[in-house]
Amino acid sequence: MQNIENLITEINKVENYVWDRVQSDYILNNHGYFLFKVFNYDELIEKIDEKINKKKLPEVFKQYTINRWYNFACSIVIQSYLENHQRVRGEENKRSFTKDIFIDDKPFDFKITYPFKGMSEKMFLKNLDNPTELIIKYYKGGGKQRMHTEPKLFMIFADQDNHTIHQWQMKREFEVIEKFLKYYLDNTSKTEFLVSKDFSIGESNFTIKMADLFYIMKNKDKKFGIFFEWKNNIPKKITFEIK
Repeated sequence: MQNIENLITEINKVENYVWDRVQSDYILNNHGYFLFKVFNYDELIEKIDEKINKKKLPEVFKQYTINRWYNFACSIVIQSYLENHQRVRGEENKRSFTKDIFIDDKPFDFKITYPFKGMSEKMFLKNLDNPTELIIKYYKGGGKQRMHTEPKLFMIFADQDNHTIHQWQMKREFEVIEKFLKYYLDNTSKTEFLVSKDFSIGESNFTIKMADLFYIMKNKDKKFGIFFEWKNNIPKKITFEIK
């Protein structure tokens, strides 16, 4: 297990996060697998430059791989906060496609993301009160080939005033995140989660086994969390300021 404090120091060295292509660029992905074994930012840059020179890769490979490493490293830190809670344990098989953590022995694929591109203000506000539609949208996001309907837990970062602005830096506000996750886990021991929810893609039908979604929101200089306690697939919204 990586030293979390050291990893946070390395994460904070990242200065830019710009995508000029989709994250699933398979050619660039295939050349960047080394990033999952690197936990030092300077070493990462050195290996990226070596790979560009050796394989004659386009310069875009550098920022693309920095972004992927940033997401990977932040996920390690955030998941460690989950696993520190008494209700949570990590999945031992780190190659599992459908499980990252267990909450009260229930398995979840843990996803950290943002409001999807093109989401209207109306849909954004609606799903702050009931995220069922948004959960289904995220399940559909991978398409039929990559999608699975096993339990998922979604963490969403957003700016309340403008949800279209990508909040990549919120992902490393670790003190805020740690406080939110503790409060969420301390106050959802009776939740039933969203369960057995049907949806379709084209003519194909699917059923979400179990899911939940919560938000860490920015409102000017304040941060607050939104999560839900589910009963009979009806969510009760809980909002609190993270201080």
